[in-house]
This record gives sequence, structure tokens and C-alpha cells, in this order.
Amino acid sequence: MKRLVFFLLLAATLLAGTHAQTKGPTVDKILFNAKSQEDIGLMDVAGGKSDIWNYATSGGVYKRLPETVKSKLDTYSVSGASFLGLYLNPYPDKAPYLSDATTDASGKVHFNPLAIRKIRHALNWLVDRQKIVDEILSGAGLPMFTPVVPGLPNSSRFDLVAAKLGMTAPGNEARALADIEAAMREASALPELRGRLTKASPWWSLDGAPVTVRFVMRADDPSVRLPLGRYVADQIEKTGIKVERIEVDRVKAHALYAETDPRANQWNIYTEGLGSNQTNAYWETVLSQMYAPWASVMPGGNNRDFWNYENPELDRLTSAAVNGQFKDEAEYWSEVQAAASLGMRESVRILLAAKTSYLAAATERFDRKMAYGLADGIDKWSMYTADVKAETSGADSGKKVLRMTGFSARGALFMSAWDPVGPDGFGDTYSGAIIKQLSDLELEPNPATGIPMPVRATWSAIKSSGEALAVPM
Repeated sequence: MKRLVFFLLLAATLLAGTHAQTKGPTVDKILFNAKSQEDIGLMDVAGGKSDIWNYATSGGVYKRLPETVKSKLDTYSVSGASFLGLYLNPYPDKAPYLSDATTDASGKVHFNPLAIRKIRHALNWLVDRQKIVDEILSGAGLPMFTPVVPGLPNSSRFDLVAAKLGMTAPGNEARALADIEAAMREASALPELRGRLTKASPWWSLDGAPVTVRFVMRADDPSVRLPLGRYVADQIEKTGIKVERIEVDRVKAHALYAETDPRANQWNIYTEGLGSNQTNAYWETVLSQMYAPWASVMPGGNNRDFWNYENPELDRLTSAAVNGQFKDEAEYWSEVQAAASLGMRESVRILLAAKTSYLAAATERFDRKMAYGLADGIDKWSMYTADVKAETSGADSGKKVLRMTGFSARGALFMSAWDPVGPDGFGDTYSGAIIKQLSDLELEPNPATGIPMPVRATWSAIKSSGEALAVPM
């Protein structure tokens, strides 16, 4: 096994911060390293080579560990640390749903069935979320419909939105197949497609070539995202639409779905794995990131040289919530629920399942359990409260040194720049796991309730006004 290992030494003085802080973290140093195999990382913790496994490991991997290993682990299990979804390329998002031969990577015109909103939305019924949980996640997970994981604060408000849309965990394959067939026949009647878009059992074709979607699947996640992609691909092919299965590692996948112009048609679907950064009680920022074009995490990424997915109503609803443009709590919840409903109906991003994830600490190395988040599990609060036993020898004798191991898929380790100033710094899981230990925000969500609490700032006598306020520069 090839190891991708890196070490960084974090001194507690870096965390001392401003004069407002009176007590620093429990530990004196943190040593980071990474392993490219999850079971090896967990066994390192059980074997005393590391103190914490700081990666949301799926139930299938964790349950396969020998009992002799699990008995030495203090396990932190959460259902909100990571979740699965489908990320779709809807270009051109309007009839007649054809690419431009001058911008298509193939130099030919292609028909994109996922440009039809009815077909994207029908995928919610074509997939069986309960099957994904039971068979791919080995029962360690929860069916998921919105960006808010079931069981987290205020998640019931969003579960209600999904219920009103008729979404259920098993889905409804017959309904989905009928809806997709009707949408394709409706498209085939368009003047630009009449006589060109046809079906000769079992495949739909355009100008005699099978209608095909390019499905990017994460081959370096063989226990979860690869079987997920293959299952969804099989379901899509039941509709008469062929699937080109592109099984690549995360670096090559990222180069396709995030770095190419959507109109180049180099990808149509991606098996997305998402992580929760913290426990929230209010979800406007998450909804913006998952659904709204203004937040730059939708197809095109607001790159001026690319085609970009647009939805002014989603932008309006989410930006108003993020910027506090609502008169009271009732209006806030009305707006964010409306945004969730519209995002699910647009189905550019489809959420499928929350993984019950397992993070772990070495039982013998700690005097007490750490604080941890309901959504993200072991987090920065864990590092602050990790009461690890002091070193008994060596240069660090008498100091509390915490050894933390993370996971890195094979390939390049960091995906974004180590940049505290520019907009593209600390955007990946690996650099984020480090920078969080070195920084505090003015306020952060409480790890148990998700309600914002003061960290580097305090407030009192808050007043709201519809008038513009001067902000010091």
C-alpha cells in the first residue's frame, strides 16, 4: 500500500490568539498524518500509532474490522458528517436541449436529456434511496432528500417539504420510467427534433446515434461511490438512455465536473460525496451552496468564460435569507423552505443518503471523551477538549501531544491552495482539517444545538432596522 503521509506540528501558542482568550486548548501539540486506506488508519489508532482517526468512515468498512481492533476504539458515530448525491449538468437547460457543435468537446451536436427538468426531477423516483442505504452503506445510513440531514436541528421542517413533493425512500420506478418516457416523447415532437429524436427499442437516438449521458464515477471510492454510480447508471439505462461510465479517481473527476465548461459536454452526472462542516440550526448557507447559482457551487461555478446554470428565484430566496432580509422568524422559515422545494424540483443536485459515519479515538490514550458535533463528529471542538495523556519521555515529556490521522484517496493530497487571503484557499477536506485548528470565527454554531454562540466576539442589545448602516472600512 502506498502511503501519502504528511506531518505538521501545531504549537499551542498559535491558538492563543487575541487578548480576549483566557484559556487555550487542552493539548500542547497536534501531529497530523494521512493514510490512503481507511481500515489501516483505524488499526493504527487501535495499535497506538495514532490517537484519533479523523475521517468519516462508512459503516461497511468499520463493521469489517476485527473485534480485537474495535474493542480498543472509542467510537464517535454520527449521521451528518458525510452524505451522497448526484450532481447534474443541465446544459443548455432549455429546449431543444442540444449542445453546440462548436463548443462540444466532440465537435458534434449532442442531445442532453438532463437538460429537461422533468427528467432530472424524475430521477428522485428512479433511485431507491432505501436500497442505497441497505445494500451500499450496509445499513449504516439514512435516506436523504434535502441538504439537511435527518435528525439534525430543524431537519423536520425540510423533511416536510420532501413529503409534500411526494418523495419516499423506496422511490417509484414505474412512475419515473413513465415520466421520463413522456418527457422524451414531448421533446421528440419539438420542431428542431422531429424525426431526429427517435426510439428504436431499447434505445433513444438522435440522428441515428444513441442518446448518451457521460457519468463520472469515483473509482477511488470502491465501497460506496463506485457501486452507487453503477446502480444509478443501471437505472438510467432502463429508460432507454445509454450511460457512458467514466470511472476515475478524484483528481481526474474534479478536472471534468469542476474545471470544464458545462457546454463542452464532458460530463453529465457525477457521484458526489459531500461533508458537513458543522452542526447548524439554521440552513440558509447550506441551501445556497447546494442549490443557488450565486454561491458558485453549481454548474459553471460563475466562471465568466463558461456556461452557467441560472435560477433567479433560487438566488433571490437564498440570498435574502443569508443577508437577513426577512421580517421575522416565520418569514425566514417560509423563504428557506420555498428555496428547498424549488431546489428539489430543479434537481440539478439530488441528495440521496446520509452515511452513518464512524470516527474513533484510542481508548487508552484519553482520560475522558471529547466534545463533538452532531453533524460533523470529531471537529475543532474535539481538538480543543481532547484530554490526551501526557508524554512520558522524549523531547515532549510532560506535554500533551495529540496524533491525528486523516484519510487521503490515492492521488494528489491537497485540492486547493494553502492561502489564507485568496478566495480559493483551504477549500478541500485536508487543508480544512488543519486550518480549523488554527483559527476561530467571531461566532460559531454550538456543536450540540447548532445555535450560533460567541467565540471571538460578543454582542448585546441587538437592534434590527430596514435602514442601511455605515460599515467601518
